[in-house]
Amino acid sequence: MKATVFAAACACILAAAPAVQAQQTVSAEEARQIARDAYTYAYPLVLMEVSGNVATNVAGPTGTTSAPVNQFGHAREFPDPSFTVVVRPNADTLYSSLVFDVSEEPLVITVPDSGGRYYLLPIMDKWTDVFAAPGARTTGTGAQTFAIVGPGWQGTLPDGVERYDSPTADGWIGGRVQTNGKADYAAVHKFQDGLKAVPLSAYGKPYTPPKSKVDPKLDTSAPPDQIEKMDAATFFAKFAEFMKENPPHANDYPIIDRMKRIGIVPGESFTLADQPQHIQEAVRAAPGLHCRG
Repeated sequence: MKATVFAAACACILAAAPAVQAQQTVSAEEARQIARDAYTYAYPLVLMEVSGNVATNVAGPTGTTSAPVNQFGHAREFPDPSFTVVVRPNADTLYSSLVFDVSEEPLVITVPDSGGRYYLLPIMDKWTDVFAAPGARTTGTGAQTFAIVGPGWQGTLPDGVERYDSPTADGWIGGRVQTNGKADYAAVHKFQDGLKAVPLSAYGKPYTPPKSKVDPKLDTSAPPDQIEKMDAATFFAKFAEFMKENPPHANDYPIIDRMKRIGIVPGESFTLADQPQHIQEAVRAAPGLHCRG
C-alpha cells in the first residue's frame, strides 16, 4: 500500500516537473520577451471584457451605443470627443452596437432592407476576431435574418435563419451605417429601428427585452484608460480568469506554449507572486515594453 502511494506521489511530481523546469530554464531576457508578447496577446480579451461591462451597465437602451446584453444600442448622432467606448470611431457613420451572450441559447438578429444603403454588422468574438460580417458588401442590402450560435450548441434554427457560429459565448456586434451628413439622420434612424435581436426561444413571438441592473460602483471611464491603470499582476490575473470562459483559438498554440513558460496556462488562475523572481520582474515590465513595441 505504501509503495503504491509513493509511486503515485512520484508520478505527480514528475508530471509537474516539466512546467517547473521550463520556468527555471527561461532566461531573464526570454521572460521579458514572452511577457511582452503575452501582454499584446491578452490585451484584446481584457479590453473586450472591460468595454462590454461599460457598454452594458445601463437599465435599457439609452439612445447611444450603450444597452443591456443582447440588446441593440443605437447612436443617433455622429460621435463627438466625449465618446470613449470605442477608440477613434468613424465620424461619418452612425453606430449600432450589441454585446451578446449566447451561452444559453442562440440570439436571432433581424435586419431590414436598407434600400441600397451601405452598412456593415461585423460580429466579433471575445478575442475581437471578426468571424462574420453581414452587410452590404457580403450579404447584400435586402432584408435578412441570422442567428449567433454559441460553442457546443446543437439544435435546429427556423427556416430562413442563417447560422453564424461564434468561437466564444460572448462577443460584440460593432455595426455602422452610411450616413450622408446630419440631414440623413432620419433615414438612418429608420434602418436602425428595424434592427431586432431576440433569443431563439422568443423568435416569432411577442417579446419585450428585460431591464438590466445598473452597478453604480462600476468604473465607466474609457476602457483603454482603465487598462492603462492596471498593474501587470492585476492585468494578467484578469486575463487568466477571462480565458477560462473564452478559451484561446485552436491556432494559438505558439503563443500559448510560450506563455506556459512564464506560468500563464489557459484554464488556470495566475498569481504573479507565485512565480520565480525573474519572471515576476519580466511580467511587471510587460505593459511598458508593449507600449514601446
